[in-house]
Amino acid sequence: TRVDTQGMFKTLRRMWQDYLRSIPQPDDPEPVSDRAIIDADFRPPPVPAEQRSAFDALSELLVAHLPEAKAATKGRQLRSRLKPGVEPAEALGAWISANNGPKSRVGVIALDWKAREEVQWQAAILCRAHGVALDWTYDAARDTEWQAWQARDEAPVETPLRSLAQALRPQGIALCRMSVDDGVFAFAVSAAQEAEVRQHGAVLGIELR
Repeated sequence: TRVDTQGMFKTLRRMWQDYLRSIPQPDDPEPVSDRAIIDADFRPPPVPAEQRSAFDALSELLVAHLPEAKAATKGRQLRSRLKPGVEPAEALGAWISANNGPKSRVGVIALDWKAREEVQWQAAILCRAHGVALDWTYDAARDTEWQAWQARDEAPVETPLRSLAQALRPQGIALCRMSVDDGVFAFAVSAAQEAEVRQHGAVLGIELR
């Protein structure tokens, strides 16, 4: 009997092709955009829960002296400043910078090393916001500590705020100061809240003076 080798190979090839066609094919992967790849690789981690809780609590204390409606608005704005990739001190400093203008009634202070002349009016707004009548003035010409540092191009902008803090203390007001980059920021709370404020600051890695 003669074997039809060619026909047999055709049959085997056809069976093999049928088998291959019967294997389920995986779905084509969805294309991934460059933006999605960048976000996945470089997206900052979320704000830790402990940090978020401490920042929210600190925010409430910072606006506790304001009328209820304004406190709710300003507190919400402050809390929104803390985002993934933003340090708590940076978030707080940005909020203070946004609320320290002459028309603001929040009562915060933002200074850089050249802004000694702005201490007086910012201090007046801070006192008014906290309902404090304070006869405090800052005389740059008499600030010998500042002058010595300034001669070395290392002027400590906190110097006048140290004096303001001492003047506020007998009024039951605590002035908290912190440095961020080349600026100094300050806010005030009641003396009764100071310990709690500093505790939250420690959790957040904010060095308050």
